[in-house]
Amino acid sequence: MNKTIKFVLIALIAIMNQSCSSDDSTIENINETFINGKWILVKTTENGLDVALNVCDKMNTIEFIDSSNEVIQKTHVLNSANICEIDTNSTDTYVINGNNLETTSTSAFVIELGNTNGVLVLKHTQNETAIVNTYNRL
Repeated sequence: MNKTIKFVLIALIAIMNQSCSSDDSTIENINETFINGKWILVKTTENGLDVALNVCDKMNTIEFIDSSNEVIQKTHVLNSANICEIDTNSTDTYVINGNNLETTSTSAFVIELGNTNGVLVLKHTQNETAIVNTYNRL
């Protein structure tokens, strides 16, 4: 009985140690079909700190269209009547190289997979600020 408990504990520690690698979510090559479709912003961090998203921020979307390599980004702001309205609606083209996403507007992102298939994480640096946006698939 004692040997069985030791064996189970060692096996559990080995499994947990294997699954806790810091590089689990970073992948070398993205299957381009994974990002196809529309994604909605659910979380943002700046330099590792959570950014409080308001109701309009949570309406921000990014859409990847594989057939034309277009990416459409829509951001929202609260207007003077306290209603969310579209602030930007931009269309750009993109290229994926490994786990790097580049757009023609010179934006560069590192793509990571979230902890489930329906999560997309885009990392980039803007004015020396590390920004991480997490999206859920719509």
